Amino acid sequence: MSDKCAIYVRVSTDKQEVENQIGVLKRTAKVRSWDVVGVFSDEAVSGRRGSRPQLDKMKEMIKVGDVTVVLIWKLDRMGRSVPDLLNLIEFYNKYNCQLVSHTDGVIDTTTASGKMFFQMMAVLAEFESNLIAERTKLSYEYKKQAAKKIGKKVRWGRQERKLTDDEMNWIRVQKDKGLGWRPITTKLNEMRKERKAEPMSFNTVMRAYKRQEWDEIDFDHEEF
Repeated sequence: MSDKCAIYVRVSTDKQEVENQIGVLKRTAKVRSWDVVGVFSDEAVSGRRGSRPQLDKMKEMIKVGDVTVVLIWKLDRMGRSVPDLLNLIEFYNKYNCQLVSHTDGVIDTTTASGKMFFQMMAVLAEFESNLIAERTKLSYEYKKQAAKKIGKKVRWGRQERKLTDDEMNWIRVQKDKGLGWRPITTKLNEMRKERKAEPMSFNTVMRAYKRQEWDEIDFDHEEF
């Protein structure tokens, strides 16, 4: 019983070239005694997209056993990234479907050497994934250490962004005098700068003032 072959191409701007490729692939299928059950062509669709209309249609035929071999012109027509290609290969293997590339002679999962090639690709893909994870972790640690050296703190929970009780009392005094939020904030930041605390926005000062539950204040002291 001959294999049921699906030809898959992605259409470039040169449609004549695609037609020529399909013709060559059909002759290749004939030489290998495969029955061509469908030609699937995705037009103007990026190879980086895992889901493509004609590719998805072909995969449905693979699931029900109507396709046992997928014949392509070149591997990059099927996908552009190693992980995406490996996902497709795993899909083909799950449904006992083989992948053959006309141009890339080593890519032929109907042969032992072709299967070995894709196993090597899987190992390299895992290695690449581990390297990315390791670089990400090292980058995070480096940035954390660099932040410590220049005195930066994590944004949430840092003491420098909190107003002290004395500052809150001083703000209340200035507000009772009728001073606006911007002048209050400007003067407050000048005082905070002296103790090397971070400046505050007038919105932050205003919100902190409105949330504060005031105790009795000694209005005889305007500064601290």
